[in-house]
Amino acid sequence: MSGLNLNPIDTSRDQYFDYGDYISRRHGDRYYNLGYAIYKGIVLQPTEIGYIDPTTTINGVGVIETAFTNFTIALLFKKQDEDAKKKRDNLCDFFGPNGTIQANLITQAQINIWISKARTTFRNCKCL
Repeated sequence: MSGLNLNPIDTSRDQYFDYGDYISRRHGDRYYNLGYAIYKGIVLQPTEIGYIDPTTTINGVGVIETAFTNFTIALLFKKQDEDAKKKRDNLCDFFGPNGTIQANLITQAQINIWISKARTTFRNCKCL
């Protein structure tokens, strides 16, 4: 049988140690994707389609805060997630005190609050 997998058992989870690890990584991927959707929009040029103004707030929460928090939650689920770590660091480089896109949108005090919120969200949704 060339290339046909007639085995009905899902083998995509074979790479994980156990089901809890699979679920944890899947949750991490979801939070990464949420953060990346915003990240992609705020790093675009204002003339490009899909641009999101970094100062935009949705329901009283800034888009930078949302992206940063989602990347942090992804890191809490998947500690070795290099993409989430890099994107979160990029947010600080782009919007921090010496930001290359727009300076002073992120401060250390805000980062501490956002990490605290991410930990709270992680504790509340980590139920396997």
